[in-house]
Amino acid sequence: MLRQIRSFSGSTKASPNVARALRLVAANAAALALLASSALAGDNYKLLDWNWKFQKYPMASSFEYCSINAPRDPTDAAKPWSKVLDTIRTAADKWRYSKKDAKKESTIFQFRFTSEDCPQCPGLNYIEFGTLNDPKKPAETSYPNVSGTAKMKKCAVRFNSAMSWHVTNDEPKPTEYDLLSVALHEFGHCVGLDDLPDGFAVMSVGLKPGEKRRDLQSGDIAGRNKIYGDP
Repeated sequence: MLRQIRSFSGSTKASPNVARALRLVAANAAALALLASSALAGDNYKLLDWNWKFQKYPMASSFEYCSINAPRDPTDAAKPWSKVLDTIRTAADKWRYSKKDAKKESTIFQFRFTSEDCPQCPGLNYIEFGTLNDPKKPAETSYPNVSGTAKMKKCAVRFNSAMSWHVTNDEPKPTEYDLLSVALHEFGHCVGLDDLPDGFAVMSVGLKPGEKRRDLQSGDIAGRNKIYGDP
């Protein structure tokens, strides 16, 4: 077909069949370009097989946080740096959303935190810094399901304490992992979203030191809303 189209390309007037073929090629090319653009922009998502949709208030159990092994206060290395938890909370809040009906505004999804630091009896939803099974990763998240169901059982996040972490709002150094970006991705697993192999969505893998992805992209939002409903 392509040879036939090329043989007629010099004609002043294409036959109806060739004209239709040309239009089809152009339409397919445009569709592929749009698909590629959407993927790069983060207009896709991948769902895990389980989530918190079974709960009246999804992710109802609060997260507990432990500051041991977390980055220390720059002004006093003996003290936990409160900015670390603030940044993690900021990442969590970016996944929150609500909807309004005729009577009131109701929260559809929200991550909550307890005020206790390093509780003696940690709960299921836990955030800490420590060593990882894969020392090359910035973080790992455990999100098993209740056996034989689509119900998420817990979500435990561990950030790699061996990495250099950027905690503040300015630009990370080339050797630093941006905590807000990494936390935002890990919380996506707690929402019920799986990794994407490429692209620039929050749930895309491959974030490198010095890079940042601090805002949800359209695919991240679409995936969340697919699980818990539109705002």
